[in-house]
Amino acid sequence: MRPISQEKVDQVVVQLRNGQSTREVAKNLGVSLATVIRIRERDKENIPEPKRGRPAKVSSGTKRVLARKMDTGQLRTLRDGQRYIRATTGVEVNLTSVYNYIKQEGLKAYAQQKKPHLTEKQIEARYNFALEHVNWTVDQWKHVMFSDETLISRVGPFGKKFYYCCPEHKHLRAQPVQETQQHGGGKMMLWGCITYYGVGDACWI
Repeated sequence: MRPISQEKVDQVVVQLRNGQSTREVAKNLGVSLATVIRIRERDKENIPEPKRGRPAKVSSGTKRVLARKMDTGQLRTLRDGQRYIRATTGVEVNLTSVYNYIKQEGLKAYAQQKKPHLTEKQIEARYNFALEHVNWTVDQWKHVMFSDETLISRVGPFGKKFYYCCPEHKHLRAQPVQETQQHGGGKMMLWGCITYYGVGDACWI
């Protein structure tokens, strides 16, 4: 095969350095694919790696908005994210893709904590209690007994639910909490207590 001119070699190098694929360069300049590959190998330290795989279905801007909505709790589940992408872009993506999008934006999955539903009045009362006792000493807390109950459910769901947010927002959002109902059938309630001096008896209520 007849060698190509230095000017043509320089054109090949420029287009490769601009991110075009070897096939695109060969077609643009009318040279063989083997020649372009050989030139690329000689100058590979100055040429970016070729892009591989299919182009993304969703733009980087849509991924950022999706991640922000998941992080703030406007979207709660991967299926919510899937619906959001469908509604805004008309593109169908699977749940794995949604998870990969928000992972690329720095979000992680965390299991929701189960907490009882609280009214505004109960929330305010708990907050005021915390303010009143924030400066208590260890000796003062020695005179306090902590009690709690646990529910053993015969038929209730025990599976975990997940939420998605940036690690620095893990404890600042409402979506980490999964509300629970305190009454229902098919369950057994156990009550117990603990003090500075040890645990109390477990009682079947």
